[in-house]
Amino acid sequence: LVQSRKQPAQQVETFWENIYQHNVRPDTLSSILAFYLHHRVYPPPVQKALDSLLMCLTGGRAPRRLRTLLSRILEEMCVWLGPECVSETVQLSANLSVVVDLLPCLLTNPDTPRPDIAVYEKLISGLTSPGLTQEDRCKVLGFLTATVPAELMPSLTKQLIVWLSYSRTAQTNSLFRSADVTDTDGSPATGLCTVLTLVTTVTDSHMLSVTVFSNIRQYLRRGPADSSLVSAVFSCCTTLLAQATKKPGSQHDKQLVAVVLEEVLLIMKAVRDADNSCRGRCLLVVGSVLHLADQLKLSPLLVAVWQYHLADGGDSALTERVLSGVIKAEFSQGLVSQRVAAVVAAHGAQLAHNLARHCPSLLKLVATHPSGLVEEFLDIIPHLAVGNELTVEVLHCLLDLPMLSATICVSQTGLLVQAGFKVTTLLSMKQQIDATADLKMVYKHFMRSKAQAGETDTLLRLYPAYRTALKPVLSQGLVEVCCQVAPLLLSAFLDAISDSVLSAILPAILARLPLLCPLPSYQESVFNLLSQYVVKVSSLQPEVLGSPCVAQFLSVTSHTQLCPQLFEAIVSAVGSNLRVEQSIENIFETLEALLREMLVDKSWPNMQLVTSVCTALAKLAGRHTSLAHRATTAFEKLVQVLHDSKEEEKEAATQHAKSLLRVVKNPRVANVMLSPSTKEDVAMAAILKVLFHFLDS
Repeated sequence: LVQSRKQPAQQVETFWENIYQHNVRPDTLSSILAFYLHHRVYPPPVQKALDSLLMCLTGGRAPRRLRTLLSRILEEMCVWLGPECVSETVQLSANLSVVVDLLPCLLTNPDTPRPDIAVYEKLISGLTSPGLTQEDRCKVLGFLTATVPAELMPSLTKQLIVWLSYSRTAQTNSLFRSADVTDTDGSPATGLCTVLTLVTTVTDSHMLSVTVFSNIRQYLRRGPADSSLVSAVFSCCTTLLAQATKKPGSQHDKQLVAVVLEEVLLIMKAVRDADNSCRGRCLLVVGSVLHLADQLKLSPLLVAVWQYHLADGGDSALTERVLSGVIKAEFSQGLVSQRVAAVVAAHGAQLAHNLARHCPSLLKLVATHPSGLVEEFLDIIPHLAVGNELTVEVLHCLLDLPMLSATICVSQTGLLVQAGFKVTTLLSMKQQIDATADLKMVYKHFMRSKAQAGETDTLLRLYPAYRTALKPVLSQGLVEVCCQVAPLLLSAFLDAISDSVLSAILPAILARLPLLCPLPSYQESVFNLLSQYVVKVSSLQPEVLGSPCVAQFLSVTSHTQLCPQLFEAIVSAVGSNLRVEQSIENIFETLEALLREMLVDKSWPNMQLVTSVCTALAKLAGRHTSLAHRATTAFEKLVQVLHDSKEEEKEAATQHAKSLLRVVKNPRVANVMLSPSTKEDVAMAAILKVLFHFLDS
């Protein structure tokens, strides 16, 4: 493969010319196969090449190694030429070995027409042939379990039962090329030959046996379960469990045990689905797998057992262990994180009552693997919005996602040092956090496993110092990717929360705006998202705009520079939607003071905001006539301050203030023109222009 990368695309044509001129040779075929695997068959093969290989394969003189190469290359070529190009050979060939070598070609495309029933009958009867090798037998069983017609399933089932019952002493024990076989702990192998019966060299027969065993679970779902086949499956799984109890001699053997036991779980699920009366026996096997997962400390296997119980319809007791303990210990492991996220996404509705409480733990997964798990978490996030008690805490967790990612970078300092990496900056930050009580408190808060209502609000005062301490790590690639993912998750969450929590969400949003991760791109994305959300909230529940937190937010002039778009959206929203008289008075007073502050600074840069504030004041005065004289005074002051300005934006602001001034002086007109139904200032300006024409005439 390495050499094939250096070859030009035209090189494969030279290989084929050698085939045409000098017959088929293994070394040339190896070069062609390596080229195909790397270049994905470019340029595409022609029918002439396929015919040459088929003639060699059907000639009957090809040695085993050459047949294997021919089969592999034909399989690659069929992706491009179509499996139907070998269908005729399969139909007509009387040589069972040739048919077996071509079977993988028929599986490359699910739309390929299946062979005639006679071919299937020949394959099933051939399974009893003493001359058929174990490798070929596995190829035939793999093809048949995937495609056999329903009327031949009873015959195939008998052969599967025989295949599952291979023993160490049987003549059919050709699974191994060497008699020197052991169990996973190194002791001599006994009983049935399984994938956990180890050999020095793993053969093709070994790997094909795994494929057949895996295919059996799909086969079980195709029709009513045969009791004899189910018994054979249980017997084989019991043997696998017995072999797995022997302590693996190496890490590779331990991983093999984990993979095999996961396959046992999958086949138990297939047995349970095919025959519900076997549910109790399946649970006994699953319980044994769980015991082995704990004994061997196999977290992926523990997650697989958890998934089995969830799919069985129960609220597994493993939920607490996985969402708390497993994630806490192994959130940095990609395989475990992927497995947990996939299970939660698949069973989100079933787990919804647990997810919000474990939100800090769950978000560690996406904070550590943002690009790899974003799709799963887009499915998970809506389930975090179930229930109202912890909704605000979940919001805090999502807004803090980039800071959580930075915290995780710091938390890995010890492991990096042990591995020999020089991480001076991270080490310095970790030492500073450990030595400072307030910083350590926030650090522990980010790394917690469970959420409690109100806990983040008590720590917000410590956030600025913590952000400053972590500033050097915010440029890490992981944090930057997390900053791109977090707004997507936040948007999904805001879309999912119920209207009943809007009054609690808005104060939390406004309190958090100055405390976001200080990366400009992230802040801009969040501010834009929240601007749209505020508009939505104000139209659904206008009364929330009368909250003291809104007036407090508008009273801080620095917010106009921090998030101008969001600030203006809130100003427009209160002007258009606020209806409660007392709330109108409070907000009017706040906007009045804000306008005075802006007028003190004649170089105020954002004239669009000045215009929006004036419009909001006019609208509020239109619904609360006792405020009309104060609005008039404010507009007159604005005109006085800006009257001699020659800048286009300031002239436009002055003209807009004059227009509003004339409307406010006519209370009845103002009450109609500035009512909440007027949604767009542009439309209002056009109406005012026509109205003023009549007022001046």
